[in-house]
Amino acid sequence: MRIISGLYRGQTIKTPLGEESRPTLSRVRESIFNILMPLMEEARFLDLYAGTGSIGLEALSRGAQQVVFVEADRKPAKILQDNVDKFDNRHLRTQVIVADAVSVVRQLGLKKEKYDIIFLDPPYTQTEIDRWGKNQELGLLLRPKGILLLQHAKKIAVSETWANLVQVRSRSYGKTTLSFFRSE
Repeated sequence: MRIISGLYRGQTIKTPLGEESRPTLSRVRESIFNILMPLMEEARFLDLYAGTGSIGLEALSRGAQQVVFVEADRKPAKILQDNVDKFDNRHLRTQVIVADAVSVVRQLGLKKEKYDIIFLDPPYTQTEIDRWGKNQELGLLLRPKGILLLQHAKKIAVSETWANLVQVRSRSYGKTTLSFFRSE
């Protein structure tokens, strides 16, 4: 897998072998960043369920000021750390948190952290999507005019009001859907 555009265009990203991960396809990543580009310059970006970091690293390459990666699974988190070290070895613009996303969101909320863009790619189950949709703390992490982008399976229903946010756009790519939310 490679960075598509920006400062690190063409640089490779390590990915695990096998079927245990589902990295975001290049055409989906390209679409995400075509839509988010007006917000990207100097953005604070939160990548929840970061996996090996392809989305957050693309954001970094395209001008994000800071990217916080959250991944609970230690195996992809090790690969994520290696990838982040390759692009920001002094960690001036990145932070990797190896912990459960729900607990991290709670901690960030207590610290009153705010982000311009939140990317959320939880397991593709209706139960998991519904659980996040009820998470009031998640929406509070957005700055005014910020965007929360939820990546989910096309077959999963997502309410137009979700995590105290309002859906402003939805696009499908094969079996994957991207749902964009803003605060009311």
